[in-house]
Amino acid sequence: MASRLLTAAWVWAFLRGRGDLERVGAGFGTVARRFTPRVSEEERLRTVRARLWTTPWPRTLRVAATDADTGVLTVFDYIRGHPLVDVVSASGAVPGISPAIRFGGRTWIDGGMVSTANARLADGYERVLVIALMPDGHAGIPSAGQDVAAMRATAKVELITPDLRSVRAVGPNPYDPARRGPAAVAGRDQGLEAAHRVADLWH
Repeated sequence: MASRLLTAAWVWAFLRGRGDLERVGAGFGTVARRFTPRVSEEERLRTVRARLWTTPWPRTLRVAATDADTGVLTVFDYIRGHPLVDVVSASGAVPGISPAIRFGGRTWIDGGMVSTANARLADGYERVLVIALMPDGHAGIPSAGQDVAAMRATAKVELITPDLRSVRAVGPNPYDPARRGPAAVAGRDQGLEAAHRVADLWH
């Protein structure tokens, strides 16, 4: 769970970047180095490996992570040759909560620290489904809604964000593990209700 001190450090990273995504990412890299999570890198890798339904890379899967030193957002796929477990662990390595992950001679943190949903990675596609769990923008970083509005100039885009029931189920701290059960139930219910919108996107 995020402490007040850690939350203040996240705010510092956002403000330091002044809307420059790479500066924001590098700022979060600094946060990751200064705050030691309770879980070690090895423990985190074991946990993620146990949760994955496959360890070989699915050929259509792309996973984003942020270089902790440069702040550059990088998209990984099976061609790059890094283990799926390492990349997925890095993609969810929230600074100060989960450990940064090292592979390929670099240190990596959560790919979502510099964008609410990384929706613009889908630029160029004709149909895009964006699921944004935390859709609000911060300190010059566009919200998911702003990204989607820009994308709709050239693509058919559907945006799904947590409804009121899901927001209440998650609670005030999205990193609180005690809320996983209620959040999963609310998310499933919302997904069933939104299924027709997703189906319409592909027709």
